[in-house]
Amino acid sequence: MPANRLNRWVILAADVIINLCIGSNYAWSVFQKPPVELFGWSTAATSLVFTTSSGVVPLAMIVAGNIQDRIGPTKVVLAGGLLFGAGKPRTVAAVGIADPSRSLCNRDCEVCRPVPRRIA
Repeated sequence: MPANRLNRWVILAADVIINLCIGSNYAWSVFQKPPVELFGWSTAATSLVFTTSSGVVPLAMIVAGNIQDRIGPTKVVLAGGLLFGAGKPRTVAAVGIADPSRSLCNRDCEVCRPVPRRIA
């Protein structure tokens, strides 16, 4: 297969992965149920996460668009993917911060260990 055709498939695969990451925000109804059941939080309280995300994402897109104009899309997409990927395990660990006995991660690792809070 010529290099040009192979490059098209790599771009297509990257695009599919990016769209899956973007779409995970809209799967909030799936992610919302466990905290409501585990901690007895209200649906309204947990919906604040979706509301915040829906407000911050467009702002981040504006900033990323300006950065992309300066350094190119490849580096911006790579940085965004790394940040997104780093955020998912921390989300799991956050449940353990709220109530360590109900942590969704059962491993004792740096990613899942709750971050100690400093009292000022």
